[in-house]
Amino acid sequence: MKRRINSRIDDENYFHLHKKTVHYKTVDSFSEFDLFECVETKYIIMFKSTNFLLRFPAIQSLLNSSECTKDICSSSSLNRWYLSYLRGTRVLKPPKNPFVYDRDWENEPYKPKAKDEYLLPVKSLKDFQSLDERCKNMFTYSFVYKRQEFQENLNEILKELGFEPTDDSLAAKIVRMTLELRYKKWRLKEHPRCITLKLATKCLMNARQRTLRLLRATNLSEFHRITSALKVVHYEHVDPYRLYTDDPMVQRKNSFRNECYQERIRRITVLKANLISSQQEFYTEKNEILTNLLNDLTLLVDSNNSEMKKKEAQNLMKQLFHEVIEERQLTSLYKPIKHQFLWYLKEAKQREQYLMMKSQKLEKQQRKLRK
Repeated sequence: MKRRINSRIDDENYFHLHKKTVHYKTVDSFSEFDLFECVETKYIIMFKSTNFLLRFPAIQSLLNSSECTKDICSSSSLNRWYLSYLRGTRVLKPPKNPFVYDRDWENEPYKPKAKDEYLLPVKSLKDFQSLDERCKNMFTYSFVYKRQEFQENLNEILKELGFEPTDDSLAAKIVRMTLELRYKKWRLKEHPRCITLKLATKCLMNARQRTLRLLRATNLSEFHRITSALKVVHYEHVDPYRLYTDDPMVQRKNSFRNECYQERIRRITVLKANLISSQQEFYTEKNEILTNLLNDLTLLVDSNNSEMKKKEAQNLMKQLFHEVIEERQLTSLYKPIKHQFLWYLKEAKQREQYLMMKSQKLEKQQRKLRK
């Protein structure tokens, strides 16, 4: 139900009574309009300006009653007494499941400027000291946007690391991403339930990981310089064998590992000594075997001169050695060579199959045309 009151109220100041049910009863009657109250359900009063309603105590008592839903809107910028009806006190509730970042390698938090610190370009002016304290406070960081303050911090760190504010290199991008991450995590403490800020922080972490990987692949010295300056740690894979040294169980494991290492070194030294001692015996045995083989080969040579027989036997022995070495090389290199040309064999088979399918398709098309 909407009724317009023309005698008491002008065009800009009017109010509405929105009835939600059919059953209602008359609460009070005035000279030119009636006020209704819902019997079964509640209704909402919405109005613009409120100065004319102060004449009617019945409306004020209705506003304070529990039957009326206090959803009041007004377009006037003065006398905002209705704000308590619009919203309750805001309570910041931290999320039940904290947001965990997989690639969060930051230990350094964001450090904002002090609120009572003066702006650098204004502080260097001549007439700044002649101002009073009230005017000086206007040029502190408490009157500056947080984003502008972050940009000044970023430019300072870029200059410290030897970059210009407009530098577009990979290292400068990593510096910007790192400072942006610290800033976003600092803002998340103020707005812990902002899902957009959380997801933006996570996407920025993934982008910085890819950029760090690219810088490490292209310029390793610059990568180490930037990570040490920004104190970006734990970007390496975690070594499971790097254990803590305070635990007595860990100390026992380390001592046992050292004992095993010393035992292994002792066995290697004993084996080397045995090899050195048995080296002469090994060479003498090989010499006997080779001389017996050479004598057998001299019997196969048809010649009356003994010196010529030995030379020909030695040449035969060398040829036999070369043949054996080549055979062993072929047997050992057969599998890798076969694997090396396996792709070409598969490619040739696939090409043959493709040509066969193409020829069969052409034959089918020709048969259809003949029919």
